[in-house]
Amino acid sequence: MAGRRPRLLLRWSWRDLRHRWGVVVLTAIIIAIGTGTFAGLGGTSAWRVRSQDASYAALRYHDLRVRLPVNVDVPEGDLAAAIGSIPDADQVAAASERLIVPTQIDASSGGRTVLVPGEIVGMDPKAAVDQLHLSSGRMARAGEDEAVLEAKFVEARDLPSSGSIEVSGGRRLRITGTGFTPEYFQVLGSAQ
Repeated sequence: MAGRRPRLLLRWSWRDLRHRWGVVVLTAIIIAIGTGTFAGLGGTSAWRVRSQDASYAALRYHDLRVRLPVNVDVPEGDLAAAIGSIPDADQVAAASERLIVPTQIDASSGGRTVLVPGEIVGMDPKAAVDQLHLSSGRMARAGEDEAVLEAKFVEARDLPSSGSIEVSGGRRLRITGTGFTPEYFQVLGSAQ
C-alpha cells in the first residue's frame, strides 16, 4: 500500500496537469514575474543604502539631536559652549545651534488659498551639521526678510518658486529659492 500511494498521487497530478494546463502555465508565469520583480527590486537595496549614506554625509546629517522643552529660551552660543563640559566631549566632531519656531504660513497665490502650519528654521548657511541643499534659487541672506522654502512642500502645493509668503504676525518674506535638509530626504505621513 505504501508504494502504491506515491504512484497514485503522481497519476492524479498528471491528470490535473493535462486537464488544467492553462491554469498551471498562468500560475508559473505569475510566480516567475513575482520572483523576477522581487529579485530586481531587492538588488537595489545595497545601492540605495550607499546612496543615502553618501547624501547624509555630504550634508552632514546629525547623529544626535538635542531639543529644548517648549517655551525654554537659551542665549545663542550657550548650548554649543556647554558641550565642552560633558564627559567624552572630544567625541563630538561638530555641533550647530539653530532656532526652530512654529508659525502659520500663508503661501496663497493666483487666487488659490494655501494656509498651513509650518516652521521657521534659523540656520547658518555654512552650518557644520544638517546643511541646507538648494534645489533652486539662492540662499536667504541673514538680516533680510527672505526665506528658502522646503522643496517638497512647494512641489506638493504647486507653489511658484519665487514671490513671497506671509508668516504669523503679518510679516512677508521674499522667496529666494527651494531646498531641503537631510532630515526631510524621506517624507513620512501626509503633506501639511
